[in-house]
Amino acid sequence: MKRQQTADPSERSLLRKAQRLNDRGKRLDEQGRYVEAEAAHREALQIREQALGPEHPKTLASLHNIADVYCDLARYAEAEALYQRVLAIETRTGCDIDLEHAKTLNNLGVLKTKQGKYADAEALFQRALSIAEQGEDTFSQELTTYILDGLGTIAEDRASYTKAEGLYQRALTIREHLLGAKIEMAHCLNKVARVYEAQGKYEEAKDLYQRAFSIAEAELRPDHPDMALFLNDLGLLAAKQEQFERAEPLYQRALSIYEQALGPEHPYVADVCGNLGKLYGKTGKPVQAEALLRRAVAIDVQVCGMEYPGTALSFSNLAGLLTDQGAYAEAEPLFQQALTILLQTVGAQHPDVAHVQGKYAALQERLHKADGEER
Repeated sequence: MKRQQTADPSERSLLRKAQRLNDRGKRLDEQGRYVEAEAAHREALQIREQALGPEHPKTLASLHNIADVYCDLARYAEAEALYQRVLAIETRTGCDIDLEHAKTLNNLGVLKTKQGKYADAEALFQRALSIAEQGEDTFSQELTTYILDGLGTIAEDRASYTKAEGLYQRALTIREHLLGAKIEMAHCLNKVARVYEAQGKYEEAKDLYQRAFSIAEAELRPDHPDMALFLNDLGLLAAKQEQFERAEPLYQRALSIYEQALGPEHPYVADVCGNLGKLYGKTGKPVQAEALLRRAVAIDVQVCGMEYPGTALSFSNLAGLLTDQGAYAEAEPLFQQALTILLQTVGAQHPDVAHVQGKYAALQERLHKADGEER
């Protein structure tokens, strides 16, 4: 603070420029224009580091903003390094009980969740929640909703749907009493809908998905990456109800948005490729299906690695198609890899494990039958 008070006019001018860049970066981030946002935040960081020093709160804010962009772009290692740097400085300077520290913990938890590192993520969310729940101001409440969403996502990914629904509903209740941020309300509704869908409550899920999508359409540009999320989830519900003609254009539009906004090798692109590939496999388009499912595998292996549940599901999806095509030799090791990853990340009781085991058992039955016919 002392340095700011004694800064010369040229330095004050630079700091005002940094604030403008910071604000521009946040707007670009909200619009899903992540590459442009990174450039603005990096320029702001350079100015703040030189004028204010590496441990000033505004410098930390710029580091945090860049980490958020990296997380959105699936540059997870770079994002984690910056979050850890910020956490270390906050702890060293006695700011480890502040809301900004809780925000850093939360966002690192989000990153760990995206990597499938649920135990690490849960511990970070709980630490963040213990700080955020002490406040009663708007920022504390908003942050609490994000943390509850994070804990809900972990519960959902672990197939603890009742727990997930409770956490999401808590976040939704808080969000309903906060003014503004309508798109955040849409995300809350969408998450509750996902839990309903997982429990087979399709009509309840459809109503909430439609409410969320209507809000998103009113609040976001048509090419915003968040629009792809809502479209993909609507497509998943339609596909589960075997409404394939309705699901296909939803997936295609989601895929196009993600590719343009996030690039062709983002995990979200892999997710939609997997969903659209499965749909094509069910609707008699094996060539298109195989191309999409192989692309999903390649992205997940390259970006997320072999300890990520999504990689396991991509292996399983491709293996299922190969089984249907009679390519048993290639399918078998893919099922084995999928099961290994799932058992290590989500545990033997998760329904995805039973699902993959069932598909693997069907393959083994076909292999046994084929061996018998050869004899």
